[in-house]
Parts: sequence; C-alpha cells; structure tokens
Amino acid sequence: MPDVATVDLPERRKPLVKYRRFLGLLPLLLLATSDGKQPHGSISRLAVDSIPGTTEITRLWYEIDRLRPAAVEASGAAMRRFAVEFWNALPDTDTNLSVSPYSLAAVLNTVGMGADGGLLAQYEQVLGGDMDSVATQLTTIESAVEEALAGGAEAAQHRGQQQLMPAWRAVNALFLDRQSDFREQFLRRAYEGLGASGYQVDFMGDPAGARTAINAFVAEQTNDLIQDLLPDNAVSGDTRLIALNTLWLKLAWDSEAYEMPDGLEFNTTHSTVAVPAISLSDRGRYAEGAGWRSATVPMIGGHIGVTFVLPDEWPQALTADIVSPACRAPATKVRVKTPKFKVSGSLSLKEDLPRMGLTNAFKVRYSKFAQRPLELSDVIQKCVVSLDETGIEAAAATAAIVMVGQLPRPERSQELVLDRPFWFIVHDLKTNAPLFVGSVTDPRIARR
Repeated sequence: MPDVATVDLPERRKPLVKYRRFLGLLPLLLLATSDGKQPHGSISRLAVDSIPGTTEITRLWYEIDRLRPAAVEASGAAMRRFAVEFWNALPDTDTNLSVSPYSLAAVLNTVGMGADGGLLAQYEQVLGGDMDSVATQLTTIESAVEEALAGGAEAAQHRGQQQLMPAWRAVNALFLDRQSDFREQFLRRAYEGLGASGYQVDFMGDPAGARTAINAFVAEQTNDLIQDLLPDNAVSGDTRLIALNTLWLKLAWDSEAYEMPDGLEFNTTHSTVAVPAISLSDRGRYAEGAGWRSATVPMIGGHIGVTFVLPDEWPQALTADIVSPACRAPATKVRVKTPKFKVSGSLSLKEDLPRMGLTNAFKVRYSKFAQRPLELSDVIQKCVVSLDETGIEAAAATAAIVMVGQLPRPERSQELVLDRPFWFIVHDLKTNAPLFVGSVTDPRIARR
C-alpha cells in the first residue's frame, strides 16, 4: 500500500453519481473502554420541577443509577449492522440524503421497552438484543463520543485555538401526557438505560401548545438546525407519549483544510458540474474492496472521523461488507478532495420500519407504557449534515408518537334508547337469518 492513499471523491469522467455520496459518520468511531458490568438501578427520589416553556411543562427528577456501558466492539458492530439495515430499508437512497441510525436506535429502544410478547421479539431482532442490553450499547457509544470530544477539547486548548473547541449534545427525553398513568417500571428502565428524562405536558388539553413546546425543545437542543420536527397533524388530543432523541455535533478538522480555488468537476448521474470543494490531508484510515474505496479523515483530537466511501458504480447497495471494513480500516496518510455540501433528510418511517422487521410495530398495542395499552402512530426523523473547510456540523432528531385510538378500539357499551317507534328482528347469531320481524309504535296496545 502506498504511504499516501488518495481518494478524489468527484473527479471521474463517468456520469456515475448524483452527488457522489457522502457516507461518512457510519457510525462514529468507538474508542471508549468498559468493564461491561450492569448494576441494578434504584430510585431514591421521584419529584417534579417546573421549568418554563411555550406551554406548561413539568420535568420529572430521577435519582437512579444508570446502567454501565457494554463492550466496545460489540456496541460498534451492532450499530454498524443497524445502520446498514436502516439505510437499505429506505426506498429513495439514490439522491442526497442524511439519516441518523443512532438517533433512530435510541428511540426504538425506548419504544421497545413498552412492548411485550411477539412485538417485543421483533424489537429485539431488529435492535440486536434485549432492550436493556441495547441501551447499554447505546450508552457505550455516547460515552465513547464524549471521551473523544474531551480529547478534542484538550487538543484545541493545547493549540491555543478556542474556535476549534468541539461541541456535542445528545438528549433522550419522554414527553408524557400529564393526565395519563404511566408505569413506573417503564420510566425507570428508560432512565436507567438511556438517561431519558421525563417531561409532563398537556397533550389532551392543549395538543397544539405541547407540539410547539416540543419543537422548540428540539430546536434548542440541535442548535436550531432541526426546525418543526413535529408537523401540524402529528400531535392531537389522543397523543399520550412522545419518545424523543436529539443529536448535535460540531467538529473542526484535525488538520487544516484548504479550499480548492478551481473547485471540482462533479459527475452527477446526468451531467458534469463545477462545485466548490476542499482538500483534506491527514493521518487517517484507508480501505478498499470489490467495487469501492474509502478514506477516513480525523476531526480535532483524532478520535472522531468522517469516513467517505466511493463506489465504482452508482447506484450500488451499501452493505455491511462495505461499512465495517471502511469504518475499521488501518491507519495511513490520506488525502481527500470533497465537495462542500449540506444534505438533509425528513422522513416518516411508518412504511420503512416494517421493512426492517418491525412488521407489527403499528398494528399491535403496547402494554408496558401505561395502565392503558397504547399504540404507535408514527416515527419521524429529521437530519442535516453540512461539511466545509471549517469541519462538520450535524444534527438529528427522532420522535416516536404514541397514541390512543388509532387501532380498532375494544368494544364500548353503546346505549340505544327505544323511546320512539322501532322494529325488532329475532334471529340466530350464526346465519343471522330473521326468525321474526315486527314493529312497535305504541307499547300500551296489545294488538291481536
């Protein structure tokens, strides 16, 4: 292998790609360590603390021990597998698109804690383990990112360049209808596993205000990159729970990036276009396989990287045989020329999740959220990733909307008051063939 591996992302004369795809951040590099032990949590206090918002919100306060992180390699492998399955479940991946497998996995993990029986088995199959084990893997990834960012902050301070300080915010939250009776075991597990804080809102009495408050919460957590996550029709008086994950990441390159004065000629699927571009050169990672090459460029501190994957042909399926070796490639010097870009995704996953194996996610009630069984209405994700000479900024938010009344409800007693003339029919309940038919116009009269 040459000392310097060069990957020129757009410089091909074949009209192969419609924007040669950025496939970086698949997934974040994992560098944390853990003993893998998982102690039981304990609740010492469960109180309420009012916080200001667009509508009245009450924050539940927990004193519960978090589950410890799991093994690093297993956590990374699970997320790589999940990322591939998520990507391939999407119907339109041959255009500009960005998604967050981590954000989706965190929300599905929370929702899976409300399932049981065959539905729970589907969540375990899709997520790759029982819900507590999956939660510890997600915690491992979060811990790894936090450790990597601490290294990035140290590097920025050492260089005396405060503008290079990394930024990261990851939040798991449960927005709970204040009039509904949620099971303490569900709230405990969501906090133990994912640190999911609970916020009580008035879905039943003020669904529009609750939606506005949640959207404002998402915008704040994502540095205003994710706006209006919940559309107008997403929240109603039947909403009881919204499980939410938000991510925001802003990182500078570890080495200086250079703008290319003449840009690059980029071969879309239809034509060749000139685009603004940058050149990156650093000690990174490089891999190649049948029909593809990849390079990983490190961010500040060297513990998080962006992996670019360049297929020979387009479209081409993204498989685990590409993602795993690309993300885990050996170290070498790399030089990457890439367009500047900003790509986003705004998805309802109601049709995509069944393709991943959650065939009953929107068909079966969830019995472990609350005393009354609830139903999953939709899972929504918005994501945006931008890249230029300063580095990357990325944000995502995923919401699972849990409601009552979407599936056929259990029978309720329907009252019928016979206070005016009526017919009657006597029949058996198998063939429903009438045996007698009559009418009553005045019950006082016994007509012969």
